[in-house]
Amino acid sequence: MPAMLEQITLQPQVRDLLLSTVAAGRATHAYLFSGPKGSGKLDVACAFAQALVCEDQGCGHCIDCKKALLRNHPDIRVVHPAGAQGYLIEQIREVVSDATRAPIQAKHKVFILEDVEQLGTSAANAFLKTLEEPSSRVTLILLTSRQESVLSTILSRCQVVAFRSVPEADLVAELVRRVGCQPSLARVAVNVSGGSLDLAETFCRSEELIDLRKSILKTLENLEASDDWMLLKAASALSAGGESILDDLKAQQAEELEVAGDFLGRGALKQMEAGHKRALTAMTRQLFRLRCSVVESWLRDVLLVKAGCNQLLINDDARQAILACAQSVSETGLLCACDAVTRCKSAMDYNVQLQICLDALLLEVREDLYGPHNSR
Repeated sequence: MPAMLEQITLQPQVRDLLLSTVAAGRATHAYLFSGPKGSGKLDVACAFAQALVCEDQGCGHCIDCKKALLRNHPDIRVVHPAGAQGYLIEQIREVVSDATRAPIQAKHKVFILEDVEQLGTSAANAFLKTLEEPSSRVTLILLTSRQESVLSTILSRCQVVAFRSVPEADLVAELVRRVGCQPSLARVAVNVSGGSLDLAETFCRSEELIDLRKSILKTLENLEASDDWMLLKAASALSAGGESILDDLKAQQAEELEVAGDFLGRGALKQMEAGHKRALTAMTRQLFRLRCSVVESWLRDVLLVKAGCNQLLINDDARQAILACAQSVSETGLLCACDAVTRCKSAMDYNVQLQICLDALLLEVREDLYGPHNSR
């Protein structure tokens, strides 16, 4: 049975629909998963993809299932917009070309495209033939939180699967069930993971990431008293967190390539290497955005204090510093700082170096909150 799909408890109607689809062997060529951010669309898409690439409907034990679970299967590709205005036509042409190639390891290929409301007319036109006449070995899963903005030419060619909004309390309870952690840690994890339960689970299980969050909160606490040199030094230290997760992924990929070298041709190996590179880039971006989300959650807490909602704080372990900050900053400055975090998150799509992003973010947030500082 499809092990990962069976574990989807937060979207029971979607889970039952996809389970019956897999059991009947009648998966269609294209799906549109539509629902609000934080509703678990990507997690469900990856679970569905696992069931599609597994020869036993997602047994949970074979090599295909294990790689899918680790988000490292060469025949499951996750794509997100790389341009300032959304998807680049070159991205879509690459997906179209890849969809014509045979699977590397499984008998099926799955493409998961995030934020497809950002598919412009040119990129969508390049994609239409693949949507209309895909290979029988290919399934496309498109994700959106704004279905009304998806081009009608795309929408009409997909089976729409609606996701409901999931209350934060349910997400926290699910994470506690999976990991066995304290609800306070689970709530923090949910809020810094961008709605991805998989990333939230990784956070809860990683002492390195938990310590990284504490370091970020300490840096924010000392923001007003820090000059430029102190902030740049802090940013350098914060850029190093999470390296063990990336190292583990690299080691796993190297082992897979060594094994695959005995039975795959040069072309298939190149495809696998490209898939590994994409997976490593995706994880690097996730960990970077997690840093930004910690800063964002702290700023949100300060705004809540200024609004008199002290009981809703996410970072309750930093309550005293948050209360002190709320006494000395303006709402306008806080909103400008939040906007700086949003811009910083998107910078990774342009391959801006992590260190440069963190340097600029800390300097800009400090100036937004406390005004210009003299450099040392």
